[in-house]
Amino acid sequence: YASPALIGAVGLLRRSQGAVAAAGLICLPLAFTSFGLVTLPLLIPMALFFIGAARLPAPRWAWLETPVLTAAAIAAWFVLLIPRETISYTLPGGGFGSSEEPTLVGAAVALALTAAAGIVAWLWPRSPAPEPTLAPW
Repeated sequence: YASPALIGAVGLLRRSQGAVAAAGLICLPLAFTSFGLVTLPLLIPMALFFIGAARLPAPRWAWLETPVLTAAAIAAWFVLLIPRETISYTLPGGGFGSSEEPTLVGAAVALALTAAAGIVAWLWPRSPAPEPTLAPW
């Protein structure tokens, strides 16, 4: 759930429209991951990321940056869901239960994918700053 913040912060620091738009796109599926709709407030930063992306200059290659960063962050989220291990436990009153948890390897891969998305967002080429114009007088 931290990947939109990481990618969005890097995008705002570098004034990268593609990274800020990717942060907004990542918020959309994350907002609907809870059946109790506890994560629905993620739609607010999604809207703010889209507004911020619309106000940034769009270089030629911004259309490619957005899907690359979005795919990496969503892949990191799915990596946490797919490899699961069942943990069984016994309660002090005699009851028992079990739960499925992400594996340590899955968590490490998800962390690596999120870090890679942040590094790619930082290293992605950005448009050069506009040349200052002099007054005509």
